[in-house]
Amino acid sequence: MLFNLKLKFILFFLLISSKFLLSQEIATSIFNSLKFGKGFEFIGESRKKQKKEYFENFSDVRIFIPKTTVGFRIEYSKPPEYGLDFVGLKKKYVEFESYGLNFRAGDFYTLFARGLSLNLFENRNLAFDNGMEGIRVKYENDFLRAQLVGGDLNFFEPLSLYLLTNRIEKYKIRAGSIEISPVKNLTLGTNYVWSEGKLPGLISQFDTIEVNIPEFFIKSRLGSLDLFVSYAIKRTSLGGKDTAKGSGLYTSLSYSNEGFGVTFEFKDYRFDIVDPLRKSDPFRPTRTLPFQNPPIVHKEHLFSLTQRNPHVVDFNDEVGFQFDAFFNLSDGVNLNANFAMASRHFDFELNQTTFQYEKKKIGSDLVPSLNKLRSPFWEIYLELEYFFPNNSDSYLRFGINRRSETTNDQMNFYNPIQPLRLTTFPLEIQYVWSDKISSKLISESQWVFHFPQSEKYYNHLLAASTTLNSMITFGFRFEFTTNKFEEENRKNWLVVEGGMRISTNHTLIITYGKERGGTVCSNGICRQVLPFDGFRLSLSSNI
Repeated sequence: MLFNLKLKFILFFLLISSKFLLSQEIATSIFNSLKFGKGFEFIGESRKKQKKEYFENFSDVRIFIPKTTVGFRIEYSKPPEYGLDFVGLKKKYVEFESYGLNFRAGDFYTLFARGLSLNLFENRNLAFDNGMEGIRVKYENDFLRAQLVGGDLNFFEPLSLYLLTNRIEKYKIRAGSIEISPVKNLTLGTNYVWSEGKLPGLISQFDTIEVNIPEFFIKSRLGSLDLFVSYAIKRTSLGGKDTAKGSGLYTSLSYSNEGFGVTFEFKDYRFDIVDPLRKSDPFRPTRTLPFQNPPIVHKEHLFSLTQRNPHVVDFNDEVGFQFDAFFNLSDGVNLNANFAMASRHFDFELNQTTFQYEKKKIGSDLVPSLNKLRSPFWEIYLELEYFFPNNSDSYLRFGINRRSETTNDQMNFYNPIQPLRLTTFPLEIQYVWSDKISSKLISESQWVFHFPQSEKYYNHLLAASTTLNSMITFGFRFEFTTNKFEEENRKNWLVVEGGMRISTNHTLIITYGKERGGTVCSNGICRQVLPFDGFRLSLSSNI
């Protein structure tokens, strides 16, 4: 297949180009990441304790020749910290760039507009990788930006990692994007994605789907005002017959001036609104597909406890908005304020005569609702940052976070309404004592009301570290809870950690102790982190 470029093509390219390479000025870059861990994990409600040991090494190599880059990754993950075993050569590519033209053959990632139709990226911590293998061609000048991609995506679904069979979905993708700027500060664009997918089925070995996603967008800048609007339509054909139709709308409006900035974002994702029975299947073929990843439209937090119970975006059925504002109150004093709200579009009601779920409209489906039947989510976050006078690297950061989320799970006949309420106060202080010594202290307090036990409990995290000569760091992280339902039946966790910069190119980090589990998310992709007791080591090198 034209787009199915395998290792032999790369090796052949390097072989026939060897004389050319030797005659040119060549630069290289190698980034190596090594991770090792040994200890125990706790799995499931039974709090089963099992041994956990992993060893990973990633070597990303790039060879720079004038106008040409050759890259590849040598990976050893056996077993990995999270994901599938792999030993061998990965992420191989050849890339050429000249006069606004960029051509890449091999493995690649890319983004169309804001990701409603195509967003390819990798997150190793979440075992998420939707990168394609094929060809990408880009061209750009002052008037025009265009991109064509074609190839294959073999996607491992991370949600299936603990199932009996790992789920691999195979997609053939052809896509294009074009943007034009007819006048200054105005851009009009359109994207189109076609894909044929083979998905593991319940009855047959594979279900075949065909997907078409046209998208239209506009970008404009008027002085300090920036506007972006994008709309995508998704049509899915199953086995050449039944067609499902969905859509997605995203818009953002931002204003910035000296000492002040505000951004408003709105989402209306209707890519696959289905009844509760079909919704319970996370792998249904009509859902938002792995190569789509629109903006989440709520704040992704940095503090540990504010990350612990995140809002998991439903790209198939969610409408919402976000306000984010930044204020420079005075010299060295900044305020960040954020408010987000979202919900599903409809409720569903079971018809007692037909025993079919029927869509039930509650309020306007064009805006989010606080009605508990539409699974509402809202969050308020305020953060004050103060920089100490005459010490610009020393600061105090204090936040207030209030979050409320109610899930209407109609497949749970006993407790369909499932509330979660969190109030969190994070505090971070960093102080530079001299050119050689600095310290950091983090304290986070959190009160939780959580379904299903209707339980109220308290979490607290305390972390402290000291850095010497900008090279050696040592500290600890301590966390405790009054929750009676932790997976490993524990009330506190303590981790000691140390780090060292070896020259300017190598960073070593070692941790030992007991780590609490929880859900972690990035860009709307989430996974469950299991509690871990033991030793971890990581070494990053950039040569």
